[in-house]
Amino acid sequence: MGRPPIGKVAMTSTERSRRSRAKQRIDKPTDAATIAALKARIRELEAGVAPQPADPLSKTAQGKLDAAIRVRLKALEREFERRVQGEVKERMAIANAAVTKHSNELHEREKWLREFIAKQKKMGTMADWNNLMVCLHPDTRRTASDKKFDDALRWVMARKFAITGEK
Repeated sequence: MGRPPIGKVAMTSTERSRRSRAKQRIDKPTDAATIAALKARIRELEAGVAPQPADPLSKTAQGKLDAAIRVRLKALEREFERRVQGEVKERMAIANAAVTKHSNELHEREKWLREFIAKQKKMGTMADWNNLMVCLHPDTRRTASDKKFDDALRWVMARKFAITGEK
């Protein structure tokens, strides 16, 4: 069982913490003369630093000032917009040039590849391929004649190097 409270109601943990921290604060002056001297110094410093209130302008002068400020802000906004648009145009020109260059390179590569494929020697005709398929396919193999098998073998043997890379 804990210690009984000192007052009518037990102290909360927050109150206990505040009391403890207050006891630990030793750096504050405690005598009245020091406190009075410090307060006088604060008032002196505040008086020297306090901003001087500006004389209020008449309504017409304030209106003219506001209008001049609006005109200047619009001019600054136009200048800013002009600079931004100029920068956008510059960057777009650079990006378009890069895209055009890349596109041209791709077209050149595609053209070269198509020419390369067109120049390649074909290994055989479609008739040769169909004959080979008749001989190799399991459904039509039994109907193939010996002549078709001989033609298919001759065609494959003639292209052995192209197929295997060996003589």
